[in-house]
Amino acid sequence: MFPHLLTAAAGIAFLAYKQQDPSSAQLPTWGATHPGGNLRRATNGAGNPLPSGTSSLAVQPAGPLLMDPVLINKLASFNRERTPERVVHTVGQGAFGTFVVTNDVTGFTAARVFNQVGKETPVFVRFSNVNGKAGVAETAHDQRGFALRFYTKEDGNLDFAGVITDVFHISDPMLFPDVNRVSLLNPVTNQKDPNMAFDFQSLRPETTQRYIKLLSDNFFAPGSMRSMDGFSVNIFLCTNSAGVSVYCKFNWKALQKIAPLTDEAAISLAGTEPGYYTKDLYNAIDSGNYPRWSFGMQILTFDRVNTLSFNPFDITKSWREDEFPFIPIGEFILNRNQANFYAEIEQAAFDPANLVPGISPNTPDIMLAARLFSYKDSQRYRLGPNFEEIQVNRPISPVAKYERDGPIRTSAASNGLGDPIYYPNSFNGPGIDEFAARLDVPGFANGPISRQDRVVDNFSQVIRYLQTEVSPAERERMAGRVAKDLISIQDQGVRERFFKNCIYPLGTPFSDMVVYYYGTLTNGAGRDLLGQT
Repeated sequence: MFPHLLTAAAGIAFLAYKQQDPSSAQLPTWGATHPGGNLRRATNGAGNPLPSGTSSLAVQPAGPLLMDPVLINKLASFNRERTPERVVHTVGQGAFGTFVVTNDVTGFTAARVFNQVGKETPVFVRFSNVNGKAGVAETAHDQRGFALRFYTKEDGNLDFAGVITDVFHISDPMLFPDVNRVSLLNPVTNQKDPNMAFDFQSLRPETTQRYIKLLSDNFFAPGSMRSMDGFSVNIFLCTNSAGVSVYCKFNWKALQKIAPLTDEAAISLAGTEPGYYTKDLYNAIDSGNYPRWSFGMQILTFDRVNTLSFNPFDITKSWREDEFPFIPIGEFILNRNQANFYAEIEQAAFDPANLVPGISPNTPDIMLAARLFSYKDSQRYRLGPNFEEIQVNRPISPVAKYERDGPIRTSAASNGLGDPIYYPNSFNGPGIDEFAARLDVPGFANGPISRQDRVVDNFSQVIRYLQTEVSPAERERMAGRVAKDLISIQDQGVRERFFKNCIYPLGTPFSDMVVYYYGTLTNGAGRDLLGQT
């Protein structure tokens, strides 16, 4: 057909295939380790063998197309392959592993998953970019999520829908849709729009602490998913077997230290290796270099609540470890990659309402109260009302529930067999667990019921963070990143307001450094940040 090409090709000596890394070589490895796989019959979902996979049933030589059940099934299946994207945390990767209790924390919580040193529990984690969509470069600057699930043997799944910073943007759930929308695409231009993001932030200064922390080296461009820490952010109520309760947060710290990427390396990798973090994690686990994290808690006793200089239930505020020490509970290791990405990662559905006896949501954290509804509701929309029947979401402890019917009921057992469908009943339906009931202790709240846009100190913790936890060199890099963000804002009013409301209150020398770098990058235009000409 192309004789000149065939002649040239005859003299080419192709190099033998060389495996570059486990992620890139998945298909060749599969083929090499599954000899004879091509001898299996190709079928449809009903098990009917396929007569062809390449040609449609038609009147020859040129048609028309006839009713071809093989083709119709292939097209119909293809049209339905995608489930709706997550609204946020769309891009993600995960892995499976094991958690081992290393410290006795029964004085703080009766949760049976943590009740014995040496106890092992299967875990699953999902790392994610918060605002990027499918195909986005993973090294692009983003907020990043880090969710953790314990498949407890006694009490169902325990989920922490965490992030990589110890604080959140907002403290009132009314703003949750807005804080996410402003980081999405402009509805007219379909482009990222810094005017939206910084307009919102300039009007809500409580976003400042998380914004600044995300500009630090380890958050701006982490070296790997394996070096990321995770934070539950929300405040829970932990109760021990004696009925004594404390407020608590849960955190997990990477035990492998990997240097963050430079800004230049992150930009370069965004173009050459958009799935950099996913490949790094997959290859590390595949090669036996299993990453590990220390998992623990911070506690706040009831008597300390009113002595603090900040509201500890405002998740835009940090529980600093010098005031709330990290108490180790155990370690988890990730040692298994997914067998199939869609089945085990894309269909994973985390829910902050998945808690076990001894860990309760009965706290004044109103963001947690909203998440208890929002997360499960979004999964019902995305995956269907019975998404917990999907294997990655299914608990390993026994399930005996009163919910019935709907999609994804795969067996009579999953639909309750002949059990009563109502409670209470006198026909031996599932009963209430006394252990869970005893630990379902009340929370405490008092005051008027009203809407209140709170005026609080949004800057003291950020100033202390910049002064005590960031080196001078890193502080300068962070100031330079703020300056670049300011340049990206096209609206002069938004730029001035963001600097005035969110950066200037951080005081000198940081705000002065921002002005300096802004002036350097704009040929001396730094004065316009203060509305001067």
